[in-house]
Amino acid sequence: MAKTFNQMVEEAMTEVPVINAVEAHRRMEEHPVPEKWRNPEFQDRSRPIIMACQLGLLGPLAGKLLKDMGFTNVCYLEGGLEAWKEAGFSTAKTTT
Repeated sequence: MAKTFNQMVEEAMTEVPVINAVEAHRRMEEHPVPEKWRNPEFQDRSRPIIMACQLGLLGPLAGKLLKDMGFTNVCYLEGGLEAWKEAGFSTAKTTT
């Protein structure tokens, strides 16, 4: 039986852990994002990955897709980038 978008989101939300903006920021500080997508570090399917979208509905779907691909340390940002900005975190790219 075909699923609706909302059913798919609800299913994904039960399978992918959720974190808030403060926790996502802390994790990103601990594990900086690699500059290039094809970085060899992504061969490690246990590397921490935080999925996010604008409002938070696509993050769980993307996280479930990664889990289905064998990634084991995936979560999604509760409330998406809007929650990130509301928590006072910058969306500007920074370099170290």
